Amino acid sequence: MTDLVLAYLQLATRERSPKAWTATVEFACVAKGINPHGRDARRVERSITTNIAKLKKMLTTYPSVEKDVRAVIER
Repeated sequence: MTDLVLAYLQLATRERSPKAWTATVEFACVAKGINPHGRDARRVERSITTNIAKLKKMLTTYPSVEKDVRAVIER
């Protein structure tokens, strides 16, 4: 499960991450009982793309400068 969370974070924070994409799609397809190389996998890919876009947007609301992060940690 940790690998899946890390893959999602990689997809949300990097320009490209082919290994994370493959791992995420394959996990989601297996969880839904779908062949990751079949036609139904496209619907799963669209859902993942939507979720990654939401995560990217959400991550922009968190501090990314060290002093701002430190202020949150030290509260």
